[in-house]
Amino acid sequence: MKTQIKSAKMVITMLLVTAFTFTGFGQSDGPPGNDSMQLIDDITSITKGPDQKKNCIELKISPNPIRNSATIEFTIEKATEMQIAVYNQKGVMVMDVVKQRFDKGKNTVTFTPSHLPTGTYYVCVFCGKKRGLQRCMII
Repeated sequence: MKTQIKSAKMVITMLLVTAFTFTGFGQSDGPPGNDSMQLIDDITSITKGPDQKKNCIELKISPNPIRNSATIEFTIEKATEMQIAVYNQKGVMVMDVVKQRFDKGKNTVTFTPSHLPTGTYYVCVFCGKKRGLQRCMII
């Protein structure tokens, strides 16, 4: 179990560093550092307390595994610009799903990964300092 968590943290680290570098999000906050490492711990922790959730966006992907298309569902506290991207297991962004302004409250986005091969991917949401990550499988 500890090995799996350590491996997941390594993949998430690559995803976050890649996302910070290529999306332009977080550039005003400086390069990933201790805050990013804390976020990785927050996302990969088994139990989440109130402090851990403050910088995380909860995502729901259904159906998962994905055959043709899926719905990404999330709730935000205020209207803001967000980016949703898909990364492979090596931390390489393979699909930029959307970058747009979303309204406060519950939002949904349709995700159609028709050009992606079967495998495990990570759907990442970036909204200011808040981040969300959900693993999905494409079959």
